[in-house]
Amino acid sequence: MNDYEKAISFYAEACTICKKHLANEESLLITTYNNIAVAYNTMNDKSKALLFYEKTLKLREKNSTTNDLSLANIYSNIGSIYDSVGNYLDAINYYQKAMAIEENASPKNGLLLSNTYSNIAVAYKQLEDNENALKFYQKALSIRENIQATDNSDLAIGYNSMA
Repeated sequence: MNDYEKAISFYAEACTICKKHLANEESLLITTYNNIAVAYNTMNDKSKALLFYEKTLKLREKNSTTNDLSLANIYSNIGSIYDSVGNYLDAINYYQKAMAIEENASPKNGLLLSNTYSNIAVAYKQLEDNENALKFYQKALSIRENIQATDNSDLAIGYNSMA
């Protein structure tokens, strides 16, 4: 049993305890499901990772406001799973859900939104929809140009992606 498998077994035990004794502590269950999803994703078991991200999402949607950035993060994680298995339309769907939250967040997290735009652009590029890919690359680049940073590697990557 490797370290991730051990971690998953401990998380599973934590889930059992949460459900049995801490029914009102859904935030702990949300965190535990998310951690299981991350472990499965790291082990490259995308189907189990997706299953646990969806469990996380179900609970988070029930306990969140519509502009909750943690909800956007879950949408992005699910989009990333779909992206990694070549299901680009579903990836775009989940990235756009994350984008809708991030665009309305206060205060805005420019880097987070820029990354989401880039993820959408990459998925469109994989679908050979270069027009939409370019549109989202430009949105991402526009944000990155306005973020003051000492490291301009993100700008170089952005321009390279649009080439």
